[in-house]
Amino acid sequence: MTLIERLAGHLAALDVQAFSEADRAALELHILDAMAAAAVGAQSSDGQAIRKLYGNPERVQVRVASTRCTEIDDIHMPSGTTPGSVAVPSAFVMARQLGVGDGAVIDSAIAAGYEAMARLGAVIRGQAIGYK
Repeated sequence: MTLIERLAGHLAALDVQAFSEADRAALELHILDAMAAAAVGAQSSDGQAIRKLYGNPERVQVRVASTRCTEIDDIHMPSGTTPGSVAVPSAFVMARQLGVGDGAVIDSAIAAGYEAMARLGAVIRGQAIGYK
């Protein structure tokens, strides 16, 4: 099994219901943080320009870019990534498009997104290469 297959298996097996109470609370805070950044970003001039460019506010690209353009989204320092700006809006848009309404499934997908970005960012030394 390749390393990427092992990572995919790990991510697919994440179940927020198996998380500790402290980890679930931390995830909830990250989700609220990203949602606040998304709301602010959508109202910003950059967010409005992004929405105009893509023409559909429910596209993953629009939600992610709007969230990220605020510079208030969370950052995972060891990897130099901002996982919430990608994981949270992507999970919500995809859940809506796929008709997924189970909050535990959506939260597990968000946790997997955080995990993937943080791990991959750390492997490529995202913080060290961010300025190159």
